[in-house]
Amino acid sequence: MAFFCCHVEKKGTPSFCIALLRYVIVIIPAAFLFGKILGANGVWLAFPVVEALTAVFAIILYQR
Repeated sequence: MAFFCCHVEKKGTPSFCIALLRYVIVIIPAAFLFGKILGANGVWLAFPVVEALTAVFAIILYQR
């Protein structure tokens, strides 16, 4: 949601940072880490954890 808000307000850099953080920087390591610890269920658990972390980052970025 924050990605679209920044995109609509023509804030390209925050929008790009949120998308990059969400889809590349955090999800891949989190999926591997959670997968190693919890198995296949850990991979699925990584998604809501990453969404929450990205939401916190987006709120901080949006308040600037």
